Amino acid sequence: MVKSNVLVAAMGIAGVFVSAAALAAPTMGVVDGKYVIDVPANEEHTLTADDVAAMMNEDNAAYPLAKKGEGTLIVGAVMANYSNDIYILEGQYKSIAATSFGTTNGITYVDGGTIWGTVGAGTGWTADGGSPAYGGEKFHLKGTGYNNLGAIHQTNNDCSNFAGRGGITLDGDIRVTGTKTLEFRYGTVYCNSNTVTVAMNDNILFRFVALSCKNPGSIEVESGRFGFESTTGEGSSTYSVTLEPGTKLYLNNCQNLQNRTLWIKDGASVQIATGGTHTPGSMASPVNQWNGPVTVDGDVSVYFMGLRRTFNLSSLVSGDGGFTGYGGGYIQIANPNNTFAGGVSVTGKVGVAEGTVTGGVYAVKTT
Repeated sequence: MVKSNVLVAAMGIAGVFVSAAALAAPTMGVVDGKYVIDVPANEEHTLTADDVAAMMNEDNAAYPLAKKGEGTLIVGAVMANYSNDIYILEGQYKSIAATSFGTTNGITYVDGGTIWGTVGAGTGWTADGGSPAYGGEKFHLKGTGYNNLGAIHQTNNDCSNFAGRGGITLDGDIRVTGTKTLEFRYGTVYCNSNTVTVAMNDNILFRFVALSCKNPGSIEVESGRFGFESTTGEGSSTYSVTLEPGTKLYLNNCQNLQNRTLWIKDGASVQIATGGTHTPGSMASPVNQWNGPVTVDGDVSVYFMGLRRTFNLSSLVSGDGGFTGYGGGYIQIANPNNTFAGGVSVTGKVGVAEGTVTGGVYAVKTT
């Protein structure tokens, strides 16, 4: 049985009646075994309890839901008991409640559309994945999203735990954007060697926190900040993390961080938060350490957000640029075969503990 919405007349401007067709109302109905909600471009539709009831078949089981059309479907708590897969194929699926994606019995697939996330989540840790915004929901992500907004576009509230133990799978390259913090925290991200493009607004942060990345691919930081926190070594130099001009790499208490190639373009910078207290004269600090090859174009600023913190480069550093350190930490460069041309400069009270530009410990500012 095919169920669809009933088109009715509506009041227009100044009391003039216009047809529902003129308002480009959404259409709903079963197509090829899925319940399709098609919201036209430049329109919004808020999902109602009646809409959800219409998504049930004769056996009172939910059809899979497919969001189509270039408009926005606004989804809240009415989906709390929905138990099937969701396909976001076009336009935006705006989540305004923790239960916007239904129960954990289904999977949310994004392929062409955008999750417009507005739900916040904190950083608290628990054995089953903290307090993620959408509980244990599982997400499969792919694509650049509607109008290049990304597979996920976060606004309204900081979301420091998007999916928790439910897990995130990248079915293809993805793009993430937003005006509020977005984090994949705890649990597992199955990257499948796909590329993540980060295009956050201004100084907004997207980061991976205390999770396992399976088969990580490249990360392209177009705008905003990208970060790692409490992660361990992963990836290979076949893949890269690329910082475009004006972007920032944020590292916080990362152990033997990365084997991927790091390319820092002119005008990009690095922020070192916590971890890795340095012992003068020692290179043995594995915290916030980049194990893969590094290329620096132009002057790269390294900002230390705490005293005696470290930024460790253990592999080959090349390029025509160099590093300038600010704050209270140490730039540690351990490869004697480095070829980068710009050297290392520091600000404030300076004490060079040892070495030359091809290897050594560079004290920055200690006050």
